[in-house]
Amino acid sequence: MIGNIIQLEKVRMAYKNGVLKQSYLITGPWDIGKKDFAMAFSAMMFCETNDNCGTCKGCKKTGNLSNPDFYILNEDGQIKIDSIRELNKNINLKPYEFERKVALIIGAEKMTTEAANSLLKILEEPPEDSIIILTSAVPGQLLETIKSRCQDIKLKNVPKKVIIDELTKNHGLENDEALRIATIALGRPKLAESLAVNDDYGEEVEFLREITKKNLCERFKLAADFAEKKNILRLIGYWETFFMDLLKAKINGHDDLLTTKYKVKDFSWGVRSIVNILDILEKMREYIQSKIKNKLILENIFLNI
Repeated sequence: MIGNIIQLEKVRMAYKNGVLKQSYLITGPWDIGKKDFAMAFSAMMFCETNDNCGTCKGCKKTGNLSNPDFYILNEDGQIKIDSIRELNKNINLKPYEFERKVALIIGAEKMTTEAANSLLKILEEPPEDSIIILTSAVPGQLLETIKSRCQDIKLKNVPKKVIIDELTKNHGLENDEALRIATIALGRPKLAESLAVNDDYGEEVEFLREITKKNLCERFKLAADFAEKKNILRLIGYWETFFMDLLKAKINGHDDLLTTKYKVKDFSWGVRSIVNILDILEKMREYIQSKIKNKLILENIFLNI
């Protein structure tokens, strides 16, 4: 896990002092490493030293998902009520090998209404020897009653230097490439690690260039076609990075862009247009929290770039 050590230390101190809550909600930007943090949190509950030693039976079994007292729900699509019922059944069993049960739900915003209501009942009366951990990049889509029953842990963006050091030392990148990726990542270490393995940022810049060549009808069709194919939060994040890079270059009179092979002259947007687009992207990020459909969000973006 990269960064957010202070937040994890706060959990550790609460655990050691016997004031740990029974339910937690881990929030933060997409690709900041919420799952990694949640896994470290979970492993701590089973660690023989309470310090995430990584070598004891509890840490190893939690890490490789063979811990019978650790239940993780990590679904690709919607989280349906049957999955929550199975979680409830598991967490209500007595601990088999360790002193407590831990249940982890990745991407809790993906729960259906029925699943969310079922989880709410569990959170209202959780088993005494259990801890329930949720993660979400869009907590605005969660029921207020669920959020009110969880202790919120907000993960923060990691300094660029920390990410550059990680990429050069543990991923073998040269300084210039590490700087480029860290700039794109905007403090999100999980995204930086992903880009080090599969750099899809360039693909989304190309996609942006293609959209600008389309007429209005074609843009509406693209929005419909890609509404369920694209990771909207990641797309918005990439385009925010690109337009900020372009804006800085224009203001400073530079020809080169830091995050892409293209030059400033390859794009016709002026400073005012770029600022307006950045405002739109920020608003669309807020709309995602309100469960507005992806198609409508993409239409709004595509028609204004």
